[in-house]
Amino acid sequence: MKRLPPVALVFLGGALGAVFRWALTVWIPALGDPTRVPGAAAPLNVAGGISLGDIALLVVNVLGALLLGLLVGMIPDSAHPRRAFWGMGLLGGFTSFSSLAAAIDAPTDSTTAVLIGGAYGLVTLVLGLLAAAMGLRLGRDLNELARLRHGGSAAQVASGAGADPEAAPGDGGTR
Repeated sequence: MKRLPPVALVFLGGALGAVFRWALTVWIPALGDPTRVPGAAAPLNVAGGISLGDIALLVVNVLGALLLGLLVGMIPDSAHPRRAFWGMGLLGGFTSFSSLAAAIDAPTDSTTAVLIGGAYGLVTLVLGLLAAAMGLRLGRDLNELARLRHGGSAAQVASGAGADPEAAPGDGGTR
């Protein structure tokens, strides 16, 4: 069976990721009001101007940062086809900087609204960086565990490749 080119993997992953983001940003706000029609424009505001849609976007972006860190830690090779689909594709489509910018750029009719928007952006950035660092650390630990248990990196173990018997010690079984 012929493998898909990386551009097709990114395209397919991005489409799936965007659908997942849309689903979560519709589902989370609907939890706050069961009568709300999914996808309706009117947000249910909580916490002084932050809507449940904004909270959903925060959850999506922080979760995406964690998962992307995990992926990079487990598959350090940026040219690996799984990174194209899962990283640039699915997680790139799942997270959304443009939606964050739109949420921050809401009508700013007061100083309070500007401060809330700025705080929301800062919280998203800080939590995203922390989540990415945690995911990266966890991914590296899982990669090392796979190497020790199975003689290859997590990507090699997942693909069934295992280690290269002629590889130098400590290189994860790759050449």
